Amino acid sequence: MEIKQKAAPKDKRRCFKSGVVPIPEENGDQTAEDGSSTARQVLELEREALELRRELQDTRAKKEEADQKLLQLDKKLSTILRRNDICTSDASEDGKTNSIDSISVTTTSSISQVLPRVTLSGPVTDL
Repeated sequence: MEIKQKAAPKDKRRCFKSGVVPIPEENGDQTAEDGSSTARQVLELEREALELRRELQDTRAKKEEADQKLLQLDKKLSTILRRNDICTSDASEDGKTNSIDSISVTTTSSISQVLPRVTLSGPVTDL
């Protein structure tokens, strides 16, 4: 007759972002209270994970919306600058304009635009 030695129980653990939760071995010593406590912890962690996922989705949606708005504003700015350039070239034909060395626009967008250098000529008067 062979006698088998029982191995020492290992402490099982499950890792979550908010910490490590021990999962007790199922044996006769475990009470119903321990089981319900662990179940509550698991439910609480799952609820927290769900809230974090929703928050992440909301944040991503807001960022996408802000990026779209920025692109629209960049397009409007380009249109306005082109109109201004057309008006400036029409006015320079009259010979009654001032001199502007350059116009530069800084945006936080990942799209960069190179704006043309505008030079106007004409008499300069003191006001």
